[in-house]
Amino acid sequence: MFRRLYRWTLSLAAHRHAKWWLTLVCLLESFIYPIPLDILMIPMMLADRRRSFSIATYALVGSLVGGLVGYGIGYGLMDSLGQWILSVYNLQAEAASLQEDYVRNGWWIVAVGAFTPVPYKVVTLASGMAGMPLFGFLLISLLARGARFYLFALFFYFFGDHTRVWIERYFPWVAAAFVGIVLVGFLAAERLL
Repeated sequence: MFRRLYRWTLSLAAHRHAKWWLTLVCLLESFIYPIPLDILMIPMMLADRRRSFSIATYALVGSLVGGLVGYGIGYGLMDSLGQWILSVYNLQAEAASLQEDYVRNGWWIVAVGAFTPVPYKVVTLASGMAGMPLFGFLLISLLARGARFYLFALFFYFFGDHTRVWIERYFPWVAAAFVGIVLVGFLAAERLL
């Protein structure tokens, strides 16, 4: 089943409108969408390694716009829409301790959440809810998300063809590792809040 999903994602990644779909997925992933954006971005880079840097740029733009939406929800709509989003991910209880953590570690929380598999939506909502300065939030998000996406681009630009062969040879192990990384990200998000 995962192999079919992988092949379907690779075909979607090669589609002529794939960059716009990626931008939309990155935007939604930043405040509500539960599936990590890597699931589309990596196959796109594997499908055509020469486009890796432009793919990273589309991902970054979508992610930053989505980050602004998530921040806005956390800042102005936390009592309604923000609470609903937290309840979807069962994170309501942890939200109470958030203010204190952001006073001490807000910049680090954004940097870690933007760079790692920690769900970025948690970081965007929490940043708005805590009233983190918007410019600082955007700057840290730009640097951390940009570093993540452009490191992927750099890797796949130079090693994309070899990586694709390796992934297809060891696909069950790669799929299991990816699922494990996603689970670790969600567990880290619970700890983060």
